[in-house]
Amino acid sequence: MLNQVGEPVTRYVLRYNSNLFENARCIGIDTSVFFPTQDTFTYAEEKMINKMCDNCPAITACLEWGLAHERYGIWGGTTPNRRKKLRRLMKIQVAELKSVI
Repeated sequence: MLNQVGEPVTRYVLRYNSNLFENARCIGIDTSVFFPTQDTFTYAEEKMINKMCDNCPAITACLEWGLAHERYGIWGGTTPNRRKKLRRLMKIQVAELKSVI
């Protein structure tokens, strides 16, 4: 399986590490862009997000995190529906995050 920039997706980011995303193009952008109140994205929103994610140095880590953990929002340039389809094809289940108290 290849990611959006043609690199093989061979590992999954299972633990959050902020260093993976420190050079991401989305740093500083309001998170509501990636997590809208509605469940679906318009074509214009998807196009804008794809443009922003293209050539992002963190896209692989972001996509891998999204595939492994995220049911909502944009991760690695993918919508929730796109990740759901990718998970089905790749036989991946979303890992449930557990808090440590």
